[in-house]
Amino acid sequence: MLMMFNCKCAIFNLYYVYIIFMNKNVFKAQSIYIVGFVAALQVLLVLFFALNISVQKYEWLVWGTTTGTLLLEIAFVVCVISLCISSVRKVLFNVVEKYGWYFIFFLSASSITTSLLYSVAYGVLPCVLCVLQRIGMYPLAPLSLLAMYTQIRVEWYALVVSVFAGSIAAYHHYIQLVGESSLPCSATGPQCTDRSIFSYAHITFPYMAVVVCSWVILICAMFLYKRYYASGKLKM
Repeated sequence: MLMMFNCKCAIFNLYYVYIIFMNKNVFKAQSIYIVGFVAALQVLLVLFFALNISVQKYEWLVWGTTTGTLLLEIAFVVCVISLCISSVRKVLFNVVEKYGWYFIFFLSASSITTSLLYSVAYGVLPCVLCVLQRIGMYPLAPLSLLAMYTQIRVEWYALVVSVFAGSIAAYHHYIQLVGESSLPCSATGPQCTDRSIFSYAHITFPYMAVVVCSWVILICAMFLYKRYYASGKLKM
């Protein structure tokens, strides 16, 4: 049932990409990249469902997600340090203002697809804390689309849900490292302290959410700073 749903969505989005491509003057140029990216993710999901590959053959997926998280982590540190350099700060603000929401959409869409792949293809069921993190992270995709294609200001909404999800993910990462939790988890479902992933001596599944939420919080903070700076309330 889920495979058929993803298959139909992928076909619809691929057709939408064709319509956009044939009517470039009507649609924004970025639309074809966004819809094409979503369609590619859905095609990937369909292939996983159709091939029904065993868990042992998903090691490359674990390597890809953890390595991608490590690269995002390094880039985040570099970006924060660069904000302290006055000659680079304004360049970063201009880049974020132009491409920030596209990057947030990429992060949120990738996070949604990754979590579904692990849950459906891997059979790694989410615990209570995982579900709470998804509640905070899944709205980032539609929020970023609203910001890209409307005049609606959603920085505060994205910031709030990211802080919510990031805080839970940070606590979840901590208890997975320590192995103990002060909060009760599900009595019958997956335990919150169980580590399904542990790579590079520190990357766990919730740590991936920590990195993604940190990026969203940083970008939204830069958006808000730029807005208040434009109103004269802050200095760059």
